[in-house]
Amino acid sequence: MSDKTKWAPNGEQREILLALQEESKKEKTVVEFARKFLPFGRSKFDQIMDVFDANRPESYFDKVSADVREELMIDLKNILDEIPLKRNQFSLVDESEIIITSKITALEQAVRECSAKPGPERLIINLGPTGAGKTYTCNHLIKKFSARFVEVRDIWRDSKTGYVPLMDICRGLEIRGIRNGNNIAEIQDQLIKYCLERKIVLCFDEGEHFGHASLNLLKLLLNKTRLVPVIFVVPSQYDKWFGWFRNEAEQIARRTHVIIDSSIIEAKDAGLFFPKNQFEKPAEALKYICREANTFGHYSMLRRISKQLEGIAHAELGEKGDVVKAVAAARRQMIRETRK
Repeated sequence: MSDKTKWAPNGEQREILLALQEESKKEKTVVEFARKFLPFGRSKFDQIMDVFDANRPESYFDKVSADVREELMIDLKNILDEIPLKRNQFSLVDESEIIITSKITALEQAVRECSAKPGPERLIINLGPTGAGKTYTCNHLIKKFSARFVEVRDIWRDSKTGYVPLMDICRGLEIRGIRNGNNIAEIQDQLIKYCLERKIVLCFDEGEHFGHASLNLLKLLLNKTRLVPVIFVVPSQYDKWFGWFRNEAEQIARRTHVIIDSSIIEAKDAGLFFPKNQFEKPAEALKYICREANTFGHYSMLRRISKQLEGIAHAELGEKGDVVKAVAAARRQMIRETRK
């Protein structure tokens, strides 16, 4: 292709491309930028950005048709719009502040095992009540394994055809070129193809909203791809799957690698939230704190208790001791927050 026929972006297209280039500079490397924000790799991104190289032989845009260029520019604009939200999501988990409990360790190990599995038994279920840190753990997996994230909506339970969960999953995986109104079978084929070409850990938050069609879609992905799904769900609602959708739930159970129950905080994990000199009598204090946190607030409560006790050494448990006061203050704080 001669220089005269090289494609050049118009004003709006140029702004999009330059903005993406600037966003890439905010990460340590272009590879990390591509891993976090792009549905394709660093190589294709470099070919796209070759459009600004006056001495280039060809950029990616020179090699494709006008229709493909137009479609790609729409996708790049969508990617650019989503970057601030995704960057904020990554920032929610500061690795220096993550407390690796026994449950998180078990979850990490399960992800590694399932990533190496050829068969369909790759589903990981994480059970936990409100406050058990499901969203926090989800964000940790996003950083640890470059996991993707889909928030399950209540409409999934009533979706008869599976179209809504199918589109939500495609958006969560950032699969481009799929538009509302496309044939369901075609979208499924695109989703399967996308997952076959990549190793993906996909987190589903609010898993209690799965229904007939969405469970069948999950089974299809486990059968046809190497996807590693991690479902975060409230225990009582998970149990209801077997009453509401017995056949589908049993088929999913046969494809489950492990169920990790985070419903009960154990003293050994609670102790990780406090310095070694925090309590006068550590065993008694942690037993009391676990009992209170398991009754109300779970890990969210535990974190607030640790904040209340910051700077206090050898805290006493007694009726009017610092531990009891910290628990009461943390509980009041959580109640106020839930009433807002």
